[in-house]
Amino acid sequence: MDHPEQLDDVLKAIYATGANTVRFWAFSACPLESYEKIFAASRRLGLGLKFIPVLGNHWAAMEAPVSRFDKNDAWYTSGYTKDYLPHVESTVRALRDEPDILSWEIMNEPEGDHKTLRHFADVISSRIVAIEQEPRGSGPATRPHLVSLGLWAATKTAWPAACTKGSTACRTSAS
Repeated sequence: MDHPEQLDDVLKAIYATGANTVRFWAFSACPLESYEKIFAASRRLGLGLKFIPVLGNHWAAMEAPVSRFDKNDAWYTSGYTKDYLPHVESTVRALRDEPDILSWEIMNEPEGDHKTLRHFADVISSRIVAIEQEPRGSGPATRPHLVSLGLWAATKTAWPAACTKGSTACRTSAS
């Protein structure tokens, strides 16, 4: 947001709902200064909000022009090392001392083979923790933040049999 008053209004509206945590997209196309503005505005307004930066998105349309394709098992196995891993490393290194980060979310709506996703999550979360524990020029390393893979509420195999598109039977559990 180029207008600080709009950011203030959005954060105040979130706070007014009773929410205390904000999940936001921290994809590679977004400049780091944008995130720093969010944290600073929350502190300036005295809202006490915590944040969950989401470091990537499974779906290409949300990360264009950086990622022009949906991720697949091959990407989650090794394709991530070209563009995604450097983005994670630079973002975590830049924001690791931010006290208002509650946790890092590795990927929005990851989808793929469970073993492949587990391995991907293990590699990326280990890298995040290692970066957060690196020595700093001024002071000791902070304790690492929580890390989660991310959620996909309903996969091809997770939908209950009664759930169909538009069904009211599934709205509370899968929507």
